[in-house]
Amino acid sequence: MSHLKTILASLGLAVIASLPVAAQDRFPDQMVRTPAEDIPWQPLFPGVEAYALYGGLGQGVATAFIARTDPGQSMAIPHTHSDGYWGFILAGSHQHWEMSEPDQGPVLTAGSSWYQPADVPHADLCVGPEHCITLVVFEESADFIPVQ
Repeated sequence: MSHLKTILASLGLAVIASLPVAAQDRFPDQMVRTPAEDIPWQPLFPGVEAYALYGGLGQGVATAFIARTDPGQSMAIPHTHSDGYWGFILAGSHQHWEMSEPDQGPVLTAGSSWYQPADVPHADLCVGPEHCITLVVFEESADFIPVQ
């Protein structure tokens, strides 16, 4: 892995771990609403912003966040997670694939989903032409482990 990719991965990990939490609890005791135009996006990687709904990376708890990725940008360098997670495409044209696959898989559009098992190297790409908006849900614990 290049030195720049290592630095970017470390920065991204630090940023997502500090993303603001919309609700302190996974299931708050009062209504929480965030209109799309009021989402407090935070930088995650170049061309990628995120908004944590609950939990956080490296906190050992269930985590959900929404990511907004610029067209042509990767969600992250090839990486793995210690626990599996669900991804849901809310807007845009997105690809998600495991590094062992011969290509980047089908283009996923709004309404599409995937499940990514733990410990399997994978990557993501916003195909464009519009931003990709993705909901990511870790039921156990969220982490980010770059692969070489």
